[in-house]
Amino acid sequence: MRLFWKFEDILIDVPLAAQFLAQLLSFLHLRQVISPAGILTQIPHDVLEKLMAVESFRGHFAKEIEKLSEEKEYRLRAQNLIQQYYSNFDESELDQFLSKEIKERNWELFNHLFIRKAIDYALDLGSNEKNACSNLLYKCTHDFNF
Repeated sequence: MRLFWKFEDILIDVPLAAQFLAQLLSFLHLRQVISPAGILTQIPHDVLEKLMAVESFRGHFAKEIEKLSEEKEYRLRAQNLIQQYYSNFDESELDQFLSKEIKERNWELFNHLFIRKAIDYALDLGSNEKNACSNLLYKCTHDFNF
């Protein structure tokens, strides 16, 4: 993952770095070393855009890239539900999202974003919200298999 953080610096020194990285990710996927859904959701958007400019990368990861287009919708839905949960501590709509909607829409690959957002919001709030976050994370990992 550190490679992605330094990618802009690498591009200055090695202009073809995007092509090399695209080939490396394709090779690792073919050898089943990485899960494309897992790795692609964690690549910073600016790096992913540069990788998607490489035709072989787009072709190899076409199915996963199509699914990534739903990430913005997932983020918005998760953000709204988490904010609502921390404001009134009502779990009903959140449980519906975690138990049914994520599975129905095949959004499991974005679950790490939900966890990250739940923690980010709780850190900016009070102790009640931090306790609620702890309960929510427990529920996510134990009840919903995140």
